[in-house]
Amino acid sequence: MTEQNEWISLGEAAKLLGVHPTTVRNWADQGDIPFRRTPGRHRRFHRPTLEAWAAQQRQHQPAREARSAPGNAQAIVEFALGHTRFSVNEESLRQHDWYERLSAEGRDKMRRIGRRILEALLHHLEDAVPEGEEFASAQQVGIEYADILKVEGLTLVQAVRGFVYFDDFLVESVVQMMAPSMSSAPSEWSDLLQQINAFTNEVLATMISHYPVK
Repeated sequence: MTEQNEWISLGEAAKLLGVHPTTVRNWADQGDIPFRRTPGRHRRFHRPTLEAWAAQQRQHQPAREARSAPGNAQAIVEFALGHTRFSVNEESLRQHDWYERLSAEGRDKMRRIGRRILEALLHHLEDAVPEGEEFASAQQVGIEYADILKVEGLTLVQAVRGFVYFDDFLVESVVQMMAPSMSSAPSEWSDLLQQINAFTNEVLATMISHYPVK
């Protein structure tokens, strides 16, 4: 095994340990397992060290299970979408010109885009994409977002306002869902929010770049 292959991503470490990536992130930030960061600020774990650590921890499995992250990625997606639907009502949406501009078909497409953004964001947080391709899915969703809203006739300002409106709800939902598995360390919360914002900002920037300049 080469030195490069000995260092694995957060997602690979989670599979090796049999837990959710959020749990691995929590253990790492608490200092339970060693890791290093890439220039892109992604965690990398030394496989042989992690395997030795896992073997040692099997002797204390009940304690470890109590600290595991609840649910899975799909549960987070459904929770976040449900929270957004509960928090956003039709009456409040109709007060916004960008929403009134959308057709029924356009609104349905935007709901599907919202799900895709959430799923892609969770893959990003789990470090489940190859190095150098961290924002490929964000860029793809941003292009689709722009294409839909251009067809719907929204201006760039209206498109941005609509994105920001829903982005606040989605980020809040993801943070709430992941909170039980997070420590109280400010650095851990700061790191999580930076990763979320970096991803959603890339979606927004890509969407803006694909709007026609007038």
